[in-house]
Amino acid sequence: MGSGQATLCAQALPADSTRIERLASLGRLWVAIREFHPSLAYRAIAWDEALAAAVPRVSAATDRAAYAAAVGDMLATLGDPVTRLEADRPAEPPRTRGEPDPHSWWTADSVLVVSLRNSADLEDEYRTSERLSSIADTVRLARRVVFDLRMTAPGGGGIDWELGESGIMSLFTPVPARAPDQRGRMHSGFVPENGQTSGGYSSGFYTLDGMTVPAGDSGASARTAVLLVNDRSIIPEAMLALHAAGRARIVAEGGVSDVGVVRTYQWALPDSLRVSIRLTELLEAGGPLAPLADSVVPPSSSTDSDGSARDPGLAAAVAAFAGRPTARPGAPDWPVARTTSSPRDPAMAAAYPALPYRLMAAFRIWAVGQYYFPYRELMHERWDRVLAQAIPRLEAARDSVEYGLAVAEMATHLHDSHVWINSPALLAHFGTGIAPVYVRMIEGEPVVTHFMSDSARPSGVRVGDVILAVDGEDAHARLRRVERYISASTPQALERIAAARLTRGPVGSTVRLRVRGAGNAVRTVDLTRTQSWEMTGRTGPMFRVLPGNIGYADLGRLPADQVDSMFERLKDTRAIVFDMRGYPFGTAWPIAPRLTRADMPPAARFIRTNPMSPDTTERDQLNFTQTLPHTDKWRYLRPTVMLIDERTISQAEHTGLFLEAANGTKFIGSPTTGANGDVTVVALPGGVTLSFTGQAVRHADGRQLQRIGLVPDIPARPTIAGVRAGRDEVLERALRYLKATLPAQAGR
Repeated sequence: MGSGQATLCAQALPADSTRIERLASLGRLWVAIREFHPSLAYRAIAWDEALAAAVPRVSAATDRAAYAAAVGDMLATLGDPVTRLEADRPAEPPRTRGEPDPHSWWTADSVLVVSLRNSADLEDEYRTSERLSSIADTVRLARRVVFDLRMTAPGGGGIDWELGESGIMSLFTPVPARAPDQRGRMHSGFVPENGQTSGGYSSGFYTLDGMTVPAGDSGASARTAVLLVNDRSIIPEAMLALHAAGRARIVAEGGVSDVGVVRTYQWALPDSLRVSIRLTELLEAGGPLAPLADSVVPPSSSTDSDGSARDPGLAAAVAAFAGRPTARPGAPDWPVARTTSSPRDPAMAAAYPALPYRLMAAFRIWAVGQYYFPYRELMHERWDRVLAQAIPRLEAARDSVEYGLAVAEMATHLHDSHVWINSPALLAHFGTGIAPVYVRMIEGEPVVTHFMSDSARPSGVRVGDVILAVDGEDAHARLRRVERYISASTPQALERIAAARLTRGPVGSTVRLRVRGAGNAVRTVDLTRTQSWEMTGRTGPMFRVLPGNIGYADLGRLPADQVDSMFERLKDTRAIVFDMRGYPFGTAWPIAPRLTRADMPPAARFIRTNPMSPDTTERDQLNFTQTLPHTDKWRYLRPTVMLIDERTISQAEHTGLFLEAANGTKFIGSPTTGANGDVTVVALPGGVTLSFTGQAVRHADGRQLQRIGLVPDIPARPTIAGVRAGRDEVLERALRYLKATLPAQAGR
């Protein structure tokens, strides 16, 4: 590259960096609103399409104004005045000339007007509280009171505390009055979007009780109020309580919103832009509150608030006393919010989605890591940076395969062995067939450890063969290429998954392996790829008595309905070896309670994320302890060990937690995968799904399991020579351990 080209690249980089950060920030904003804006749970809002429209505009934005316009138009899709792009902060409004707010005065027809318009005047909480307490004495003399809340400028805080101290609101209600309740979105883990899970994840609403205004004096029933507001007003919650109870009417100049009453979150964007995000909505009879205003009048251009003749808004407020306020509907009945979906853009469903939807995949993966992944603190990466790095790759993806690869590569940064990208394009690209031999990494080499189909036997491949090349590609180079798209909790998990995928290709195709066998003889063998899969290669009885009166149970094959038979067969043994080098069939629950004298001891600790807000500086979590089940069956109280290796994953590791909690079962072998917790699934554009661990699981004493695995008490690994000789060196090590530790004779 010449110096001129280098200079041009250096000049272009900051601009592209800005563009990428704007897109990433747009996506993060879109996600935050998608997950936490209450309306999106039940209203048909084309929120996906709003993002799709905004992406090209943000990407092309050459200045702050264009960027802001694109964001603003996306937010406008919600039709929510609270969720909006905040205007640049205006200069603080000047204090009122003459008597500052709050102040009161009488109209010619004996209506008391209480002015609460100038936020600058109200900033002094102590003075405001004192003045309101004084005004309360005047209110006791009134029968009709207008509270003028028409703010002269947006912004400013509420005066709920000061009103409460003054007791003014109680002067309008003879019985306690309750403000509308609020509800917001919350999630307990991530509800799977494809299939089911045993995790018990849910999404729904949390509710906040509205504040209650206590009953007032004997004259309260004779007083009524009108709240005069505009689109900049922040209505105190106590006034909303009067409105809900039918003790006040609301007259709006131009319009009004519930801003300042509902909960919001301030979201920062590049270019010093700020977005207010609604987190809660007011409720009425179990559903969203009807429009706040009882009547709407045109905005007034007059600044004179001392004479109703020249203030049409105030005149309308005074006229509103002619109508009798009516109570809003009663207590909520909490109907279930029904989600309605808008028509989907066909570009989203296409195997190769349009660019905005390809980026949406990255945004949704970011949402997983940001809000729902229970092991976020173990990722040890800047998650926002991962998103920014993924955007150019997704932009550059030329077809469905490259799109799938970009998605898979981003997902690897979760470092979770439960992550699985189900992409039709990737399945076709890599193939769903494998050689009918099981491959494990042993002594740093990919080694054939057993046959998964009898079709492999006549091919010339032998157990213990080291694979040197696959279809002419160096085996280790192929492993590195495969690993790029694998999310793995631990190094041993990465090796296991990569070795299993080493020979992938189309079902029925021929895979050519160059292997090295005993005596370093190198040969080439051809096998037909199949979908056969058998992880352990173990045969013989699932439970039996080994020499030395040691029981053995293969939990990788034992069904739950055979547990009682297993215990009966092994009840007189001196110890039991539980072989958990594979995946179990739910046998931990009936086995572990029978290994301990204790009833229902703690077995595992669970942690599930419960996001209720875009704010992740403090994470809401559900923590609970899982105990062993109760059993009335006889107990086996002799020593037990469990064989483990990199094939021990998820429920298999949970089995280890159960046996550990029951009787301190010793682990023998090599570290396990280090991925436990019920799996859940997120759907991505293009028919792609991504699975991930939905809740964290730890040892009963709180020790970390994820990204570590079960750690053996007695390390033992197979060797290539041992595999070739047909030995099970891990089982042999377990038997030596038991022989050395068991007494010469074991009593019942």
